[in-house]
Amino acid sequence: MSEELPEQILILASIDWGAAWQRHQAVASALAAGGRQVYFVENTGFRGLRLSDLPRVLGRLRRLTRGDSGAGTPPPEGVTLLSPFVLPPTCGLFRALNAAFFVPALLARLRALGLEPGADILAYLPTDTTLRLVDAAAPDRVIYDCVDNFYGHPTPPADLAQSEAALLERADIVLTTSRY
Repeated sequence: MSEELPEQILILASIDWGAAWQRHQAVASALAAGGRQVYFVENTGFRGLRLSDLPRVLGRLRRLTRGDSGAGTPPPEGVTLLSPFVLPPTCGLFRALNAAFFVPALLARLRALGLEPGADILAYLPTDTTLRLVDAAAPDRVIYDCVDNFYGHPTPPADLAQSEAALLERADIVLTTSRY
């Protein structure tokens, strides 16, 4: 495995760009400042939708229809921001729709924007959607940046252990912020 950074990096984030500044945005900005082309895909979902999610969902739909990032602070040069249209991978129907329509459409959007096979992937969410994107994108390397205790979430997906094990199998590098 080469120690050189690739020219392109696909970040599958667990947050939206406009969220409070976190590791995701810091890493994306640093990679772009280093001359890399970064594709930042905002949160693809982890848990079931709640009524309190309505403003965020409507904002995502607005960004998709207008083609605007909606980010409070725009991403720096070298970071391409995508708000994905996918369903949270919380039930069989949503997963089937993602697999058949939404994940291929997201990958087609990424390819149209210039993402090439062989770009490294930096993944933050251990979900079925992430696994499908990893498999479809044909990366050279997969980096799993485990920055959250997903098992401590009040409503984790029922198959979290299997999804995370599958992501760990695909990962060439695993980063974590704690022993847990």
